[in-house]
Parts: sequence; structure tokens; C-alpha cells
Amino acid sequence: MTAQPMPAQPMPAQPMTATGPPFHLAGGPTGPGRAPDLRADPGPVGALVRAVAALAAQLPGPVALAQTAVVLQQLEVLRVIALGRLADVDTRQLHHLHGAPSTASWVDRQGVPGLDRGQVALARKLRALPATTEQITAGRLSLAAGQLISTALAKVRPHLDRPDGQLDGHPQQQVLRIVLVEGIAMLTAQALGGAPASDPDHHALRTLMGQLADAPLSAAHRLEAGFVHLAQYIEPALLRPALDRLVDALLPNQHAQRARDAHHRRGFGLILNHDKTGWQLTHH
Repeated sequence: MTAQPMPAQPMPAQPMTATGPPFHLAGGPTGPGRAPDLRADPGPVGALVRAVAALAAQLPGPVALAQTAVVLQQLEVLRVIALGRLADVDTRQLHHLHGAPSTASWVDRQGVPGLDRGQVALARKLRALPATTEQITAGRLSLAAGQLISTALAKVRPHLDRPDGQLDGHPQQQVLRIVLVEGIAMLTAQALGGAPASDPDHHALRTLMGQLADAPLSAAHRLEAGFVHLAQYIEPALLRPALDRLVDALLPNQHAQRARDAHHRRGFGLILNHDKTGWQLTHH
């Protein structure tokens, strides 16, 4: 097991910009204050898609297979780029250029299969997770894993960086160090087949997580970097339960309360018999 270097600070999300001269809204070809309709002529993006599609039948088998693997890998990257563009539409409210009252309604008008209002919410989340977006764009993390990381962080974010320095009733720095150094290191080692504490790679990973725990970053950024690191090693099917375990460790009191609430919602209880010979199961 080899520990991967962790960036000292998550890279800020960079807005996607089109190359070439900017399109000026005033006096544009589609009227003042209107966006051009590129669906009939998608420009260089459409040309690239047509070129990749046309080449497939002309290539030798091994080359075609290798290029297909690359295309499949880039599908994830292209989805992230599209979500970045969607986040830009939402941030700058560009949907008004087509007379749509919201980004979600503008998305509905596009009629693109698989593109719905939920993608707008996902785009907003990824914009707030630069380290996650960076790893997805680099092909080291799946978009599905990014969604799980976003969900886990959303559960703990309201409790982080409080003025009193507490996290769910415990010292935040102490909890972060335990979760990063002990929790993530343990789950990563398990994902790689297990490693004793004396293993050099296990020690290197614990050192790396310790550096992350003490990094001069917000608690959310440190947890995001730790979650991203774990997601690159663990089996996709095991990522959700692993993140749930870490969230429960971060918020033990919240976890206990959720368990009590769940038990109460079941509506069952136990009442001791009057003669104290046993219990009665009740339902309310």
C-alpha cells in the first residue's frame, strides 16, 4: 500500500470559459440581450464528436479498442465539465437569456435525455467541492463517488467550525484527528487487504492523514480531502457504508439521537407486568 500525496490546499474550482472572442449580448445576431442558439451548429464540440465517431470503423482493432477505453474514461470528465458549465449558468443566472425563470426550468427545455433538475443541484454541490471536482476531472474519482462525498459532507457541515471549537459536544480538532488518522487510515488499509500497524505503508498513511488533520484549512476542506483519498482506494459498493461510519464517528450524539428517533418511530415499547414476572410488548 503506497500513500498518495495529499495537496496542501484544495485547488479552487476554475470556471470553464470558451475560447475565441467573447459573445456580446448587445446587438447580437439573435437580438438584444439574447443568447445564440448553437444546437443547429454546435461548433468545435460537435466537430470533435463527429471526428471521434467517424474514426472508429477506420482504425485497426487494437487501436480502436484502446481509443474506446479512453472515450469511456472521458465520459466522466465530460459530465463534470458539463456540470461546471451548468453551475456557471446557475451562478450568473444565464437562463434569463432564453427567458427561463430558473436554471432548472432551462434544463427542462433542453430535452436532453438523462439531464434533469437534479443535475442542477449536483452542479451546485460540486462547485463547493473543488478537491472532489479536481480528482473527478483527472479521472481518479468517479462522479458517483463525488455524489456520495457531497452527501456525507452535507451531513456534517452544519456542525463544523463552531465558535466554541466543539463538534457535536467534543473538541473538533481532537475528533478530526481521530477520524482522519484512525478512521480513514483503517478503512483504507482494510480496502487494500489489511495491513498491520507496523507496516511502513500503513505508518506513512497515518502520517499523511495526521498532516492533513493539522493543515491550516477549514474542517470541511480537510474532511473532503480525507474522503477523496479513501474513495480512490475503496471498492465503490463499500464507499457509502464507509462514509456513513465516518459521519457517525464525527457526530456520535447525532447518531445516538437518530437511533432513538428511529426506535420511537417504530412505535414499539416494553412494559413490565404488574406482578414483575415479565414484559408486555406495546405498540403506539
